[in-house]
Amino acid sequence: MFAKNLEILLTYLSQNSDVSGGLPKEFAERFGALRSYGRLPRGRERRDHVLKSSEIVAANLGLAATHPNWAGHAAIILSNLRPVGGADASFFRYFDARRIDRAYPDRRKCPQKYH
Repeated sequence: MFAKNLEILLTYLSQNSDVSGGLPKEFAERFGALRSYGRLPRGRERRDHVLKSSEIVAANLGLAATHPNWAGHAAIILSNLRPVGGADASFFRYFDARRIDRAYPDRRKCPQKYH
């Protein structure tokens, strides 16, 4: 998936939700902030760069920020949080959000309860 496609997808999916304001301009600002913090590829020469799982995770974590310009900072902070109780208390026994995308890279191997 490309960054612009992800931006369009998240804009569309969030239009009528209370998770985030659905204004296209707001999502453009969020993705701009993610690029400025180095969470997404920058520049026209890298627009054909296929996003890694960690970049997709960062874009989703950037939605948690109440202000669009804080998206990059929020993605960094949230990706560094650790569960209280260690790996045993965490989702899929992964200790941090940056590695959760490695839990089940092939969805077919994911337990049915997580589909």
